[in-house]
Amino acid sequence: DGLRIRQILADESGKPLPSNFFFLNKSPANPEKFYIFGAGAGHGSGMCQWGAIGMSMKGYKYNNILGLYYPQLATQKM
Repeated sequence: DGLRIRQILADESGKPLPSNFFFLNKSPANPEKFYIFGAGAGHGSGMCQWGAIGMSMKGYKYNNILGLYYPQLATQKM
C-alpha cells in the first residue's frame, strides 16, 4: 500500500513523503542512515502520470492502464 509506505517514511514532523516515486541511498558515513530522493506531485491518489506513460510505452492499452489505477471503473462508448 503506497500510502502506508509514505507514512512509514514520514519526516520528523510526521508529514508523509509527497510521492511513491523515490529512491533510497545508504549514507557512506553511517550505514544506519538513509537518504531519500524523489519526485512527483504527491497528492497520493489517482493515476501516476509517469506510471501511465511507462505502461503505454510498453504497449499497454488505455483500458488496462485505467483499470490498474481505477479498478472499479467501467468504460463505455459514447
